[in-house]
Amino acid sequence: MANEGMQPNAASASAMARSEKGAMPGMAAMDATVVTATVEEINLETNTFKLKGPDGTVNEFVARNPENLKRSKVGDLVVITATTTVAITVEEQPAE
Repeated sequence: MANEGMQPNAASASAMARSEKGAMPGMAAMDATVVTATVEEINLETNTFKLKGPDGTVNEFVARNPENLKRSKVGDLVVITATTTVAITVEEQPAE
């Protein structure tokens, strides 16, 4: 089994940058979270599946693509990535 010995886990990373001194104000920030969860149950009739996260909580989801459920099996490890980014810039407006 490809997932043998692997357990659900979670990790996150953040990064931020700002404009150089003397430049127009600006900044960018990014947060990324990666969670691995174990497939606990697959129900092809209702198009749902249950995942057990690193904290032991089991949640049920509806599959966007039912074909993916047919290719999965109980015990598979699923990787979920959530990324949030923000960028702010200040630009001069031309004089009217």
